[in-house]
Amino acid sequence: MPKISVIMPIYQTRPDYLRQAVQSILAQTFKDFEFLILNDSPDNTTLDKIIAEFSDSRIKFMRSHRNMGVAGAHNFLLKHAQGDYIAVMDHDDISLPQRLEKQFAFLESHPDVGICGTAYWRFGKWTKMRSIYPPEHHDDICALLLFKCPLHHPSAMIRRSVLVQHQIAYDEHFISLNDRKLYMEIARYTRLANLNQVLYNYRLHKQMTSRIMHDEINREQLAYRDEVLKDYGIIFDENDKYILNHYIFTGRTKITNIEILPHIDRILTRLVQENQDKHFCDEAALAGVCGRYLVKRCKNAACWGGISSSRVLAQTTLPVVSVPWWLNILNRIGKVA
Repeated sequence: MPKISVIMPIYQTRPDYLRQAVQSILAQTFKDFEFLILNDSPDNTTLDKIIAEFSDSRIKFMRSHRNMGVAGAHNFLLKHAQGDYIAVMDHDDISLPQRLEKQFAFLESHPDVGICGTAYWRFGKWTKMRSIYPPEHHDDICALLLFKCPLHHPSAMIRRSVLVQHQIAYDEHFISLNDRKLYMEIARYTRLANLNQVLYNYRLHKQMTSRIMHDEINREQLAYRDEVLKDYGIIFDENDKYILNHYIFTGRTKITNIEILPHIDRILTRLVQENQDKHFCDEAALAGVCGRYLVKRCKNAACWGGISSSRVLAQTTLPVVSVPWWLNILNRIGKVA
């Protein structure tokens, strides 16, 4: 049996992107893998021809008779995978040559870890091109899961035995949250990790699902956060829920109302206090995340609303560190929250 099963659903993929994705896997320094590819766009036979261009016995190509969607296609490939580890790959991205080798070595030497992601390079839009370094350690990853997805799904390598033993699969009810929900389930039984090395190139382009289905994904995110908080036994009223969803979890909202920052501090502080009672993740890790998010929103308020956060930062019980010098300057001249 191969050590690794690389799984890659393809759907209406641009030919040049698909060729680059396939070639990046075939060029891996680690050779003992099978490469499972599923064409999930049944009417697009052009993709079949592109895969046929590659003569490599490790490729196992399949076609679906109907569009299964992202989660369904990944579950289909999981059922056919035979490797000890599952490496996820997106059809329009690029894995760097040592990706599989590095992740395999890490998981082999850390039997307590069930899933491992990597740092990655974001490219395709020059204003957003940069390296992203997610948190490396389990406690920090789990604390961030409530706020966003801190383990980049297409860079993930998963221990297949964890999925099989605990009957874990992607939730096909979701468009964008199937990976995040998968991590939360895996975290019940094993640890999560990220390598602090850029081993994956993530392409930004106009046909990304996150752009095409932006509104549906936002509604899905709101509903899921509410569900998770209820599971933790945390109930917010509608006003606090609005601030939580539109000013805390979503950083793009411009804070121009001077009354918002104290509410943000109060709600983040409550999350930390609830965790001290209910222990849904590491206390220090969640407090650190909430402190960083408060500083982020203070930056937002200073830039967009001319609002000083000096009083909020002085009074908060959250651990606030790395307050930039420019924010301290703006706080001296802004409207005090």
